[in-house]
Amino acid sequence: MDALDLLLAICILSGFAQAKPRPNESRNVSRITSHSIPSTPANQVAQSECAKLEHLALARMGITSAVYVSKDSLKLPSAEGLPATIDLPAFCRVQGVLKPTTDSFIKYELWLPTSGWNGRFEQVGNGGFAGRIRYKFMIPELRNGFAVASTDDGHTYGPDQSWAIEHPEKVIDY
Repeated sequence: MDALDLLLAICILSGFAQAKPRPNESRNVSRITSHSIPSTPANQVAQSECAKLEHLALARMGITSAVYVSKDSLKLPSAEGLPATIDLPAFCRVQGVLKPTTDSFIKYELWLPTSGWNGRFEQVGNGGFAGRIRYKFMIPELRNGFAVASTDDGHTYGPDQSWAIEHPEKVIDY
């Protein structure tokens, strides 16, 4: 079990993320149905529970931000060529850093559906030498009810591999 799996398990055990299976439902059909405005009592609870995640103290892992993102309000960096507004359900956006060694600094994002979770977790990957969180791969998974995460594999995307020189632990992280 890696650190992101552990964080997801903590969220489930704390009651933040809950799977609500329905009989005779296809696993490929999205069950996200929460389209209410952020001021509803259910969304106020989701906001409160999401904010609590920021205060978790975990070994070799930090949470720098845990914020509730209301339906269709996600703002992402323009680096991946995504539109300014993205049709997404409400979710808890957890950002942080993993530090399995003293030379590690792996940025991650974990998106937790605030309703309609299908009970599954999807870790999306990178190509080439990686070095960035892949939002465009996270989006469809969240739409399909997955808790989803991505990492930058411990370095920033760039034209060379200078991040690896004299940093054997960063190569292992990658």
